Amino acid sequence: MIVVVIGTGYVGLVTGACLASLGFKIICIDENSALIKQLQNKEIPIYEPGLANLITTYFGNITFTSDKKLIELADIIIITVDTPSLYNGSVNTDSLFNSINDISKALVNEKERVVMIKSTVPVGTAKHVRSFLETKNNKLSVVSTPEFLREGSAVNDFLKPERVVVGYDNDSALIIIKKLYQSWIDKKVPFIFTDNDTAELIKYVANSYLAMRVSYVNQINDIAVQLKVDSQALIKAVSLDSRIGKKYFKPGPWFGGSCLPKDTRAFINIANSKGVSCSIIEKVVEYNDKRKNDLIKKIISLIDSKASNFQEISILGLTFKRNTDDIRDSPGVYLTEQLLERGYKIRIYDPKGMKKISQRKFTKGSITFCSSKYKAIQNCKVIIIATDWKEFSMLDFNKLKNLAGDPLIIDLCLTIDPNSLRKNNLSFYSLGYNM
Repeated sequence: MIVVVIGTGYVGLVTGACLASLGFKIICIDENSALIKQLQNKEIPIYEPGLANLITTYFGNITFTSDKKLIELADIIIITVDTPSLYNGSVNTDSLFNSINDISKALVNEKERVVMIKSTVPVGTAKHVRSFLETKNNKLSVVSTPEFLREGSAVNDFLKPERVVVGYDNDSALIIIKKLYQSWIDKKVPFIFTDNDTAELIKYVANSYLAMRVSYVNQINDIAVQLKVDSQALIKAVSLDSRIGKKYFKPGPWFGGSCLPKDTRAFINIANSKGVSCSIIEKVVEYNDKRKNDLIKKIISLIDSKASNFQEISILGLTFKRNTDDIRDSPGVYLTEQLLERGYKIRIYDPKGMKKISQRKFTKGSITFCSSKYKAIQNCKVIIIATDWKEFSMLDFNKLKNLAGDPLIIDLCLTIDPNSLRKNNLSFYSLGYNM
């Protein structure tokens, strides 16, 4: 079976590499010729644990190209292009429909094939795609199979999924899809076979719920601090309830990344377009936006109590979460921009995100890109941890004191055990702890 993957971004590369490891012949197509050349040279443009090794190991099963005519070879065509938000929260599907147009032009011979939409799209998109494509080729089927890949563990999520959702509208499509997913069927992975509209909505509902959990635990944390109770004991006790669980239940700055901000706004837009209130998720988005501003004010107040504006501030962690190089909607990036606008001098470091952060255009100001965490904290009166990378939890406090004296450590991710900071007589502010 030959699988064509259109789009070599985050989802496309993980999908192509994982399917190649299962023995499928993969053709990854992207119109970005510079990106394709990188991939042809085994230069992986994103950091995702295990991905580079997978592509290198199964490189013989993958073709990277910009030649859209090769779509004709496919048994299954998987669309993984970006679907960004518009200003009003609706979804920009231009790239997806450009891909559909490319498919219709490339397919010459009629045979049973499946167009699989993995991009996150509004409800009804598959129907629109099918109505367009069936005028060109009546043997094409369109299915919706939303991806549930967590950045930082995407390879494992793809190869060992918790569930697979397949939206389809005819049995011939299902036969082909089951051939693709046979290894998961054999392993008794839960499959949800449903219609396309339902499959499309599932992704938005899942991500909106996760965003709600993040905002909920953040708000509970804030309440606990004001009541001067042990927020960590509180959250741990609640999370041990099997109905609630530990995942996405740790206080932090606010939710960011490429999915939750975009998908919550899209979910609200989808509901409102049908005249349905989506007040719970609207409040989640409102709270998340307000938390940004409130936390920035708190951080600036803490900085001003420790350092003058001509002294440098260290920010550790610019990716939106650990184990990725993705800086989209990152708290660390937002914080850097806000502090630069206010005239602070910034020194930054991230274990995997420095290449992307160095390519980003910041507002005018003094910013120093550092090659290690210790270079980033040198001579800084304030050290802010904005991403919970493991290496930040293992700071050498003696070395830190030698480099920075008696800095204030602002830990936005509960990365360092506060008891260790107290034992080393370090000043700190940590979310969820009463100082």
